[in-house]
Amino acid sequence: MSVSAWQIFDAATDEQIGEPVMKSSRAANRYQWYPLIMAIRGVIESCLSGDEATIEVCMANLATAFQFDGRGAAGKYVEDGQTIAEIIKFASEEGVKFSVKHAPVGPRQRHLKKKALGLANAQLARLAAEN
Repeated sequence: MSVSAWQIFDAATDEQIGEPVMKSSRAANRYQWYPLIMAIRGVIESCLSGDEATIEVCMANLATAFQFDGRGAAGKYVEDGQTIAEIIKFASEEGVKFSVKHAPVGPRQRHLKKKALGLANAQLARLAAEN
């Protein structure tokens, strides 16, 4: 069970745009950063052609993986590197310019994570009740 969650803010005004988005998935959280990768895709899907986005993530190695098209120093894909490369290609096809940078976890991220965990726990309880 994993939940991808994101919130978009205007870079100039720091104003929240829309409501936080959370999507749960039955897919196993194979790697800790997979939900973050899906959240990055969600942000890009929320953008219009010509938009520019700076996406902040709490994992420095994930930000680095996006900067190098999903590949490590040896030129081979990192875990989920192919998915990262596909997202970069998707953004290009959609005309969305974006960058992913590392940012320390702050109050916004903690609040969003708390809401996402609540959603994941509710989904897990619902699945357990079905079995």
